[in-house]
Amino acid sequence: MGTSASSSGPGKGVPFDPPWLDDIVLPCDEKPAADLNIKPRKESSPTLDELEQQIAPSRRYAGARRSLGDFIKTGSTQSLAKAIGYYSRNGMGGAKRVAKRMSLSTRSAAALAQYLHRIQEGTNENINAWVSGLIERDASTSEIIDELVLRIAAQGGSEDESQSRASLEQALTELCRENAEINLFKLNDDDIWRFIESFLGIEAYKRICFDIGQRYEDSSIPIQTKMQRIIEMQQYVEAEIFVQIEKIRKAISGFNTENLADVLQRSIENTFLVYEGALWIK
Repeated sequence: MGTSASSSGPGKGVPFDPPWLDDIVLPCDEKPAADLNIKPRKESSPTLDELEQQIAPSRRYAGARRSLGDFIKTGSTQSLAKAIGYYSRNGMGGAKRVAKRMSLSTRSAAALAQYLHRIQEGTNENINAWVSGLIERDASTSEIIDELVLRIAAQGGSEDESQSRASLEQALTELCRENAEINLFKLNDDDIWRFIESFLGIEAYKRICFDIGQRYEDSSIPIQTKMQRIIEMQQYVEAEIFVQIEKIRKAISGFNTENLADVLQRSIENTFLVYEGALWIK
């Protein structure tokens, strides 16, 4: 397990969100026959004041990187919580903006969750035909995962799209690894929620590492320590997302809600609000 490739981090004077974020299209956005309800959100044009508030300040990740460095050296979960809190509040402009930045992740999670649920129901002719074709040619688990990612994930070449495809594959692979007897065509609701939690946890972790993961490149830190901290960090992020999604899961009626992506986006926002709360702890 490793971090996704980090960058030098977005600089000052650029928008918190890239202008193309709302233009990414999922295959299900163009295929009504898939019987999904995931629609890209198009927001109204911002005012001049709102545009100014969308511009990132200088040294936006300084506090996050400093606290992450402390965590890598000491293993302090308080330092890790503050690193993510600073990342959210200062680096990304708040938990709501983090959730907006991860809208492709929540849309993808909702799309695949609903697709897996349609397979379980067996009421969609197009999906049934696709499943029958894979069964007839005795497709392997890895082939089925590849096909699912191809049918659901955005296929563009941006970093977000490439990362999302990799995370979908990783989450599905881990789901199958946890239960060798699992059948991707017969997942129950608990399995599908487990996939959602795993996928969004992976996506959040990778998003953070891409922006502030340079601290893991410090050559003075032993490689064994780095690897241990990487594992701890991913587990820490995934654990809080699990808590927030479980809360939301109890308040909605399964996967058929057409605003599932928005519901999941709210769970991301709540996750980072928890981490921002750590900044007030001395």
